[in-house]
Amino acid sequence: MFDGLSANIMEFCLECELQGDNLKYNNGSIIECDRYGIAKRMGDLLISELRKLGNTFISAYIVEEAEEQVYESIGLTQNTGHLVYIKDERPYV
Repeated sequence: MFDGLSANIMEFCLECELQGDNLKYNNGSIIECDRYGIAKRMGDLLISELRKLGNTFISAYIVEEAEEQVYESIGLTQNTGHLVYIKDERPYV
Protein backbone atom coordinates (compact mmCIF):
# COMPACT_ATOMS: atom_id res chain seq x y z
CA MET A 1 0.00 0.00 0.00
CA PHE A 2 1.29 3.47 -0.85
CA ASP A 3 -0.31 6.83 -0.07
CA GLY A 4 2.12 9.11 -1.89
CA LEU A 5 4.70 9.36 0.91
CA SER A 6 4.52 6.22 3.05
CA ALA A 7 4.40 2.61 1.95
CA ASN A 8 3.35 -0.46 3.87
CA ILE A 9 4.40 -3.93 2.74
CA MET A 10 1.50 -6.05 3.87
CA GLU A 11 2.61 -9.28 2.25
CA PHE A 12 5.82 -10.13 0.46
CA CYS A 13 5.64 -13.61 -1.04
CA LEU A 14 8.05 -16.14 -2.55
CA GLU A 15 7.26 -19.71 -3.55
CA CYS A 16 8.57 -22.22 -1.00
CA GLU A 17 10.56 -24.05 -3.69
CA LEU A 18 12.57 -20.86 -4.23
CA GLN A 19 13.22 -20.29 -0.52
CA GLY A 20 15.13 -23.43 0.39
CA ASP A 21 14.75 -26.55 2.51
CA ASN A 22 13.62 -27.18 6.08
CA LEU A 23 11.26 -24.21 6.32
CA LYS A 24 9.53 -23.80 9.68
CA TYR A 25 6.29 -22.39 8.26
CA ASN A 26 6.49 -23.78 4.70
CA ASN A 27 4.22 -20.97 3.52
CA GLY A 28 4.97 -18.84 0.46
CA SER A 29 3.53 -15.80 2.24
CA ILE A 30 6.35 -15.97 4.79
CA ILE A 31 9.84 -15.60 3.34
CA GLU A 32 12.02 -17.57 5.73
CA CYS A 33 14.99 -18.01 3.42
CA ASP A 34 16.18 -16.42 0.19
CA ARG A 35 18.29 -19.23 -1.27
CA TYR A 36 18.67 -17.66 -4.72
CA GLY A 37 18.50 -13.96 -3.78
CA ILE A 38 15.16 -13.54 -5.54
CA ALA A 39 13.42 -11.89 -2.56
CA LYS A 40 16.27 -9.38 -2.24
CA ARG A 41 16.07 -8.52 -5.93
CA MET A 42 12.27 -8.14 -5.72
CA GLY A 43 12.59 -5.98 -2.59
CA ASP A 44 15.28 -3.78 -4.12
CA LEU A 45 13.10 -3.28 -7.19
CA LEU A 46 10.06 -2.47 -5.05
CA ILE A 47 11.99 0.12 -3.04
CA SER A 48 13.45 1.63 -6.22
CA GLU A 49 10.00 2.02 -7.76
CA LEU A 50 8.56 3.49 -4.55
CA ARG A 51 11.37 6.07 -4.43
CA LYS A 52 10.54 7.12 -7.99
CA LEU A 53 6.98 7.76 -6.77
CA GLY A 54 8.17 9.95 -3.88
CA ASN A 55 8.19 7.40 -1.06
CA THR A 56 9.91 8.54 2.14
CA PHE A 57 8.88 5.85 4.68
CA ILE A 58 8.36 2.09 4.39
CA SER A 59 6.96 -0.24 7.02
CA ALA A 60 6.54 -4.00 6.82
CA TYR A 61 4.75 -6.59 8.88
CA ILE A 62 6.77 -9.73 9.50
CA VAL A 63 6.53 -13.05 11.27
CA GLU A 64 9.04 -12.89 14.12
CA GLU A 65 12.18 -14.97 13.76
CA ALA A 66 11.33 -15.80 10.17
CA GLU A 67 11.52 -12.76 7.90
CA GLU A 68 13.97 -10.38 9.58
CA GLN A 69 16.89 -11.41 7.38
CA VAL A 70 14.98 -10.79 4.15
CA TYR A 71 13.75 -7.34 5.18
CA GLU A 72 17.15 -6.35 6.56
CA SER A 73 18.73 -7.39 3.24
CA ILE A 74 16.69 -4.70 1.47
CA GLY A 75 17.60 -2.02 4.00
CA LEU A 76 14.71 -2.07 6.47
CA THR A 77 15.46 -1.86 10.21
CA GLN A 78 13.39 -2.81 13.24
CA ASN A 79 11.22 0.01 14.54
CA THR A 80 11.71 -0.61 18.26
CA GLY A 81 8.99 0.58 20.56
CA HIS A 82 6.38 0.62 17.79
CA LEU A 83 3.25 -1.35 18.59
CA VAL A 84 0.93 -2.56 15.88
CA TYR A 85 -2.76 -3.07 16.56
CA ILE A 86 -4.88 -5.20 14.29
CA LYS A 87 -8.29 -6.72 13.90
CA ASP A 88 -8.07 -9.90 11.87
CA GLU A 89 -11.33 -11.44 10.75
CA ARG A 90 -9.98 -13.59 7.95
CA PRO A 91 -11.80 -16.95 7.98
CA TYR A 92 -8.67 -18.94 7.14
CA VAL A 93 -6.45 -17.78 10.04
